[in-house]
Order: sequence, then C-alpha cells, then structure tokens
Amino acid sequence: MQPDWESQNNETLETWFVDAVSADPLPAGDMLAVLDVLAGRGETARAEEWADLMQDAAAEQGDGPAGIRLWRRRLAWPGGGAARDRACARALRRIFRDRTGSAFLKAAGCDTDMPAQACLERLERLLRLEPGAFCFDKTWGFGVVTDVDALYERITIDFDRKPGQALSFAYAAETLELVPDEHLLAVKHREPEQLAALIEQEPETVVRMALRDFGPLHADRLRELLTQHVLAEDAWKPFWEAARKALKRDPLVELPARRREPIRLRAEAKAYDAAWFASLAAERDPGRILERVAEWEAAEAGGPADEAQRRVLAERLDYAARAYEGGDPAGVARCLLAADRLGMAAEAGAGRRTDALLDGPVFVTLCGGLAVRELRAVFAYLVEHDAERAAAVMQAALPELGPAAASETVDALIGLARREACVDIFRTALRTRPPNPALVCRLCRDLKDAAWPELPVSEVLNNVVDALANTYSGESLKAQHQLRDLMGRAAWLRPALEALGATGRENLLRRIDAAQGWDLGDRRSAMAGLIRLYPELERVLAGTAGGETRGAARLTSWRSYRARREQLRQLVEELIPGNSREIAVARSYGDLSENHEYKAAKEHQGILLRRRGELERDLEAVQGTDFAGMPTDRAGMGTRVELEYEDGTRRVYSILGEWDREEALGVISSRSALAGALEGHGPDARVSFSQDREGPQRVRIVSVGPLSEAVREWSEGR
Repeated sequence: MQPDWESQNNETLETWFVDAVSADPLPAGDMLAVLDVLAGRGETARAEEWADLMQDAAAEQGDGPAGIRLWRRRLAWPGGGAARDRACARALRRIFRDRTGSAFLKAAGCDTDMPAQACLERLERLLRLEPGAFCFDKTWGFGVVTDVDALYERITIDFDRKPGQALSFAYAAETLELVPDEHLLAVKHREPEQLAALIEQEPETVVRMALRDFGPLHADRLRELLTQHVLAEDAWKPFWEAARKALKRDPLVELPARRREPIRLRAEAKAYDAAWFASLAAERDPGRILERVAEWEAAEAGGPADEAQRRVLAERLDYAARAYEGGDPAGVARCLLAADRLGMAAEAGAGRRTDALLDGPVFVTLCGGLAVRELRAVFAYLVEHDAERAAAVMQAALPELGPAAASETVDALIGLARREACVDIFRTALRTRPPNPALVCRLCRDLKDAAWPELPVSEVLNNVVDALANTYSGESLKAQHQLRDLMGRAAWLRPALEALGATGRENLLRRIDAAQGWDLGDRRSAMAGLIRLYPELERVLAGTAGGETRGAARLTSWRSYRARREQLRQLVEELIPGNSREIAVARSYGDLSENHEYKAAKEHQGILLRRRGELERDLEAVQGTDFAGMPTDRAGMGTRVELEYEDGTRRVYSILGEWDREEALGVISSRSALAGALEGHGPDARVSFSQDREGPQRVRIVSVGPLSEAVREWSEGR
C-alpha cells in the first residue's frame, strides 16, 4: 500500500527520501509523489533540491525512465526555467551515454533552445521506436520499425506505401505518430482477416475504432482515411450506409445534424431529458435550433414528445421561423418542414408562412437557398398546401431559376399535369437571346429520351452554341459549365448529332466555327469532338478561315499569350484546388447517388481538367510575338488594313495573332473569317467573306501598312 505522504512532515519525508536515493532500483513512483507533496506545499525550492538528488541517482544507475519522468514532473512546477532545463538535459546525457542514447538526445533537440516540453515528447517517441514498433506517417501511412541505426542516426521502417524507408532520427522524432497495438491500423497489420470480418459484419465498430484512434472526423475525412488504409473506394458506399444506420442507434456516437461538423465519440450517452429541453428552450440561434430539433428526431428521443416537450419544440421552431422571415425563405421552409414532420404545423404558424413562400420573388430566392434533396421535400409540401397556386408560381419562376432548381421544377410541373406549359416556356426560351442556360441544360439532359418532340433538336443545340458564346455569372455560369461539359462527352453528343442528320451536323459545325464570342480553345475542342464522331465533317472546314491552316505559324501577341498563361495559373493554383475542396465538402453530405452538389462538383472538375489540358496544349503550340519585322506590303498577320465596304463606309482593322481580339482598336484574330479572306492581298484588291450570321460581304482594300503605335502598345500589354 502506498504511504500517505500528505500526512507526513518535512523531516520525515526528508529522512525517507535520503534513504530512497541510495536504493537500487530507485522507488521512482514514491519519490515523485514526495516531490509533488513538497511542491504542493509551496516549497518548490526544496523540491528542486531533492529532485537534483534523484536526478543524480538516476544518472548513476542509468535509469532513463526515472530521469524522463522526473523531468516531466519538474516542468509542471513553477519557476526553474531554462537553467533547470539545462540541468535536466545534462542529467539525461549522463543517463543515455551510449551512441544511440546520445544520438536520440541530439535529435530530440536537447542541445538547442527548443522548449523542454517538445524535447521530452520527441525523446520519448524515439525511445519507443524499437524494432517491431508500430508507427504512422501522413505521407507513407502505417509502418513497422525494422532497424535503428545509431551510426548513421536513422530508423528504417516498412511503410505500407514505401517499404524499407530510412528516416533520420530528427525527422522521426518530429513527424512520426506511435501506433498502439489496439489501433485500427495495427489490427489490420496483425489480424487482417479479423478486420475484414468487422468491415463486412460490423462496419459501425470499424468507424468507432477510427474515431477512437484518429479523433473526431468529418465524413469526408473518415472516408479518405478508411479508403486509403482499410477498404476499397468502391466498397465505401455500402459500408458507410450500413455503419451510419447502426451508429444512429448508438448513444455514444454523435452524428451531427450539420454536415460539416465532425463525428465524435461521447464519453457517456446523451440524455434528452428536462435539462436538454431547457437548453433548447434557451437557444437563440435559429440554425442551431434546427440542428438540435433534427438531432432529437434522429435519436427518436424515446418516442413521441410529451406535452411540455411539444411546447418547447413548437415554440423554438416558431422562433426560428420568425428569425428567418427577415430574408431567408429557405430557413423558413426548413422550420415548416420540421414542424410538419413533428405534427405541430399549426403551432409553428405554417399557414401564413407557407403562403408567403408562394410569392414569386420569394419563391425564386427560396429555390436558390436549397439543396436538391431539400427542393423535392419543399415542393411536395407546397403542393400539398395549395397545388394550384404552387403550380402557378413554379411556372412563372421557372425561367429565373438555376440549373438544379429549374430541373426539379420541371419535374414537379410535369407531376402537376403542366407539361404543355413547360413546352411553351421552353419554346420561348429557345427564341430568347441571350439563351437561358439553365433551361437549355434541362432540354439537353432529356435529348437522349426524346422527351420534348415538339422542340427541334437543332434549335436546342444551336442554343447550346449561343449559350457557350455568351458571358454569364452566378447560377447561369454553373449551367454554362455543364453545357461545356456535355459538348465534350461523346456518349451524350453522339445521339444528339445522330438526331440532327447530315445537313444539321454540318450547319452545327459551321455555327460553332463562327461563334466568335466562344473561347477559341473551347471552340476548337468542340469542333474536334464533332469530327471525331463524324470524320466526314472535316471537309466542311477545309479551306475555310475558321479551320486550321497546315504549316501556318501559330502566333499571338504577348498580351494574349500572357493572359492565356494566367488562365492556366489560375486553373492550377486556384480553381482546381478550390474544386477539390468543394468535392470534399460535398462528400460529407453523404449518399453520393442523391448528392447533387457532389455530382455538380465532379462534373465541374472534369471541365476544369479538360480546360487545363487544352490550355497546356495551346501554350505549347502557340508562340508569343511583338509582330516586329513582319512584311506589311500585303494583308496578313502584323498589318493594319483599311477597307471600303460597298455602301462607301471605311473601317480600319489590325490583324494580329490567333488569340487577339479588341473591338475598340479594330484588332481582329488572324484566324477570323475576315483576316482569312484578306490574307495575301494588296491595295485595291477586292475580296468577299462571310462573318457570323451575316450574308456574304464584298470589300476593297484601300491600304495596307504597319501596325499603329496604339495597337503595338496594346499587343505588348502596355
């Protein structure tokens, strides 16, 4: 039995401690307890003196564990500072006198100004990294120590991703994590069959082990860890569905209502008792109220709420709805849905608030604030409340919605027998300029099913081209990205082109070629996609200005070259990493089959990666130039050309490289239809050309000369 050191006076403690210093081995546990008693009595100076005695004894006996425990204990006492740390380090050097120990002390930073706490942690980590020990590295994953080489001061580890990896003592001390025998990764190493059985039969146990070993984890981080180390990527979905279902019933696991919050293990089961409801009644954040109500629903809370609990739930949902009424109709809708599920719609003011959501502008804002899965539930709720009015407001709002909301609204209107109204809206949209990319997206999605036979496929595809040649922002920009992605998908493009017929395909290719507002690289990629599916279309471009001229130098101004290079930089350094973060966040929403945000982010990823490839190829093929030294006696790249049209008007154009265009200065691309027609002609020559959707035009070249100073400055980016 451990003595009651607290009851002993200092003289008795000193007598015992002096005797203990001479013992072999040292009774380190009792000695540290005595020192704690002294420090607790405020006699830190005496405790430090006695600690020096223990430290010397540990050094004489080579008792490393005792020396380390003493140093850690002394760090908790007030005072001491750097002088004490240096003394402890000197004592440890006396204890660890062999080559390995000396190298460990050096790698731990004991000879530097590194904080003592960090030195101790590093030293203890190194001392535990013996052959056979388990460890983890963020880069190489789980590993087993195979050798500790004091001569070269390195540790060799068989990592899952890199067997036989040698690490310096210093690197190992700083970065490696020690893995206990019961750790998930250790179980996989020692007993892979047992872990495989758990994954198959008790996936929730595997998740609990991950939370125990790695701490609280977001769903996307949990997926990343498990698919990297213990199960295949394609096994994640059934694994997580089964685990999540079981974990919902586990009172010791906290599955947050807010998707971006981590999953946690609780020390004890959460009770939905009077104290919990009192806390809910005091909650003032409307978002937290919705989360806590959803948490109570998910936990089933022991059955239906009693009357007092119902009052709290209804009153808080009514409070949250009032807070959201200031400008967040999506929040109001979430409150109404929760109240409806709990059977307390009347108490939450459902009638009046639902009517407010069916106001046109409010409905548009509402749709913009909801995820796809929420839209379906809200639409069903609104239809149940007032089907005729809901149909009318959906129909009126459809042209103003983003791609996801527009698609869900079309489905809802079809379910309400409003298909003919949708046809009229689509028909109007196809004739409107600029096109509505969200509605065009929905039509494109239905092309393969021929769901809208009243609407010609040629009109839909022409609208795709026009939408890609325009500038959009917000939700319309997202729809434009989706259209660009569709144009790159052979599986979608093939049946669409087949429905056009030969003449229609040729006209579509010409339309793309003439779409001057569409980025040249994207246009070229789209035309290449059409030609890959129908090689005979290549003859349409043969000899046209929009086609490629074999053997021609591919040049552009330094201004445009740098701009294209900046686009690539933004893609690689900003847009693609940002998209990766969007995918990670969307994964945390769960159930990827119904996760519109995940699908949209993955589709956008495909667009960005293809765009990066196109930019890289373009920058490799096209060179920047200042157009100096180019001949100026005939029209061509690097010349200023004055033209006289048939109506007598005169215009001046400067022909630069293939990526150059600036209307204010009359700069045109060398790949444009006009530049192609003028190529090689001198003054007084008459040429004909077709541009955009205008008919053939005939012009006379008045003069050809060098570029103006203003155009040269523009081309150089000044």
